[in-house]
Amino acid sequence: MSNDDNQTLLSLIGAYDNFDEPVPVWNNKATILGIVITFLVVSVICILFRLYTRLFIVKSPGWDDVFVFLFMLSGGTGSVFTCLMTQYGLGKHFILLTDYEIDRYLTSFYIANATYSMSTMLMKLSLLFQYLRIFKQGTFLRRFTIVMIVVIALWGAAFSFISWVPCFPIAGYWDLTISAKCYGYGSPYAKEFAQTFETHAGMNMIFDIIVLGIPISIYFEKGSSAGTRMRLLGLFAMGTVVNIFGIFRLVTIVEHRASSFPTFDPTWYAPVSVVQACLEVDAASICASMPVFWPILSASYDKIFVTREVTITHSHRRLSESGESNEYGDNVELQPRNSGQDSEVTRGSTVHSQKSEKNAHYMDSYILEQVDPLRAERRAGVEASITAERQLKKKSSLFLGHVSSR
Repeated sequence: MSNDDNQTLLSLIGAYDNFDEPVPVWNNKATILGIVITFLVVSVICILFRLYTRLFIVKSPGWDDVFVFLFMLSGGTGSVFTCLMTQYGLGKHFILLTDYEIDRYLTSFYIANATYSMSTMLMKLSLLFQYLRIFKQGTFLRRFTIVMIVVIALWGAAFSFISWVPCFPIAGYWDLTISAKCYGYGSPYAKEFAQTFETHAGMNMIFDIIVLGIPISIYFEKGSSAGTRMRLLGLFAMGTVVNIFGIFRLVTIVEHRASSFPTFDPTWYAPVSVVQACLEVDAASICASMPVFWPILSASYDKIFVTREVTITHSHRRLSESGESNEYGDNVELQPRNSGQDSEVTRGSTVHSQKSEKNAHYMDSYILEQVDPLRAERRAGVEASITAERQLKKKSSLFLGHVSSR
């Protein structure tokens, strides 16, 4: 074992004088609380909208909703303890903390880190189970999605166990007076400690990219509408932001070797990574929830501002030869004027276009698959009803034209 492998975290405390370093903006308590609380609130609101849509509007809950609910509990707990860490020294130099503050900080970090490991797994599983609502049975993408569910579940379970049980006994993680056998996140050795964080962050970033890229083939399908492609671009844009947070977090972890370089000062070097972790998982939950509830919210928004739609038509009544109106149908004809006909068609088309445009987003196949995966049976019945109604109207028009010609 090399000297680097033998270096302990305790031996690195005070190994370098970093008191002259400027205070990073991430170390300010107001910055940490402002970012973490804001994203937590937005994330919870989006998840609740999603669950309400699935449970009470389309009434089609699935495993993806179960995992996103578990994520809300896990991610919310992690964010709360991240905020508590600011009370026990997060953003300050570790060497200046009291024994009580060190104990409370390590306890809070233990819970925040463990829930983060769970949250990254739960959010990816929610997205993957959501993809299963879209991909048809027997397709390559569906099989690949199932494989990724198994892989990510095993990866998440392994790192969740390492983060929840970093020491034997567990209390040895935050109580330095206890003689404990620690490894991974609780390892006393600087190299193993840093490699554990780097490995999880690196694999998390790779899985984020894979999960984001799975539905990209839908964008290039011939049958995909412009609306579908625009919405997919929106999802890819939000997913890219999530990946940027993950990449930035990995860079900061590697730069300071998980807060152990150039000196072990976790409360000073950790804030940027801790905040990025909260941003990453909360942004992922927003990205996963918006496609589910946004069509419902958009339709409700339109109803608030559109109260009534009317169609204005013009008609011309032809008088009888005597110059007086005849009440019988053979001398009375309702016909549009040449200029009025264009007006009628234009105005009617405009109103119809507005109505269709208002609801077009909710008739999009990709969005309907997200909101209501059981739409196929109901849509078949509706389309049959619409077809029958159109045929009846067509027959009525032919009959009236025949009578008029007589």
